Amino acid sequence: MSLECKGKSSWPELVGERGEIAAATIEKENPFVTAEIVLKGTIVPADLVPVCSRVRVWVDNKGIVYQVEKLRPGEFRVCGRKNLSFFILSELHFSLVATPNGTERGG
Repeated sequence: MSLECKGKSSWPELVGERGEIAAATIEKENPFVTAEIVLKGTIVPADLVPVCSRVRVWVDNKGIVYQVEKLRPGEFRVCGRKNLSFFILSELHFSLVATPNGTERGG
């Protein structure tokens, strides 16, 4: 089954804009997402599954946008009754596998 994000999925035109204005623009242009302003150098958790409800707006110490994340659709597959795999189609590939006994292992 394919996962597709609804609405607009990228905002390269907002690079150079103030973070607050960029976040408001993103939420106006795609009501399915929440824009999260993140200061350059902040450590954020990696997304192990596709996220279609949040866009990170990366700002420098002056609050100016230098990068806006894109929504990244992925592929969801069920392998057997209790085995579950998520595959992300992006620059980085992560997988999470739930084994039949309920334990998890990354791969």
